[in-house]
Amino acid sequence: ELNDLMKIIKGPDFPTGGIISSVSGIKDAFETGRGRIMLRAKTSRSDKEISITEIPFGVHKSALVREIETAIVNSSIIGVSHVRDESDRTGLKISIGLDGKVASETILNFLFQKTKLQT
Repeated sequence: ELNDLMKIIKGPDFPTGGIISSVSGIKDAFETGRGRIMLRAKTSRSDKEISITEIPFGVHKSALVREIETAIVNSSIIGVSHVRDESDRTGLKISIGLDGKVASETILNFLFQKTKLQT
C-alpha cells in the first residue's frame, strides 16, 4: 500500500524549491505522520562561480547570504572573491565568486555543513 502511494505522491512540493536528499524521511512521514526531510539548496558550479537557484523552505534569502559571508570570513576560507544576491523578478540567484585556488566542490560542501544551505 505504502509503495503504491509513493509511486503516485512522490513527496512534498516546497514553494522555494530545494532538493530532498533522502526518501526515508518521506517514507517515515507517510507511515507514522512524522518524519525528518533533509532539504538542500539547488546549485550549479563552474570554475569561477557557484550559483544557488533554489533554497530550502523556511530559509530567508537575505539571512542566508549574511550567513554565507560570515562563515567565509570566520573560517578564513581562501578562494572566495564575493557573495552576491543577484535575484530579480525572474527568480532567485545567489552568486559565490571563486578565485580558482580551491575546488568549487570543497567550498560547496563546507557551506552545506556550516550554513542553512542544507536543513
